[in-house]
Amino acid sequence: MEIEIFILSNNNSRRRYMMSEDKGFKDKAKGLKDKVAGEAKDSFGKVSNDKSKQAEGKAQKAKGSVEDKVGDAKKDLSDKDK
Repeated sequence: MEIEIFILSNNNSRRRYMMSEDKGFKDKAKGLKDKVAGEAKDSFGKVSNDKSKQAEGKAQKAKGSVEDKVGDAKKDLSDKDK
């Protein structure tokens, strides 16, 4: 099953998004991968006193959190469809 989502922007143009049967699982998996990799970079940056690597890790962890939330939203939408 696929779900179509239309989002209106400020200028009233519509954007169409398709959700597939995975119910957000792929987004949650990508989020977990980025959170783990980001934590490793952040920790390495702390130990090696590399502020750049630490910042890169924090950014990657934040990206993972966003992907995780997207997965949650997709799951919630697919659960409401039932």
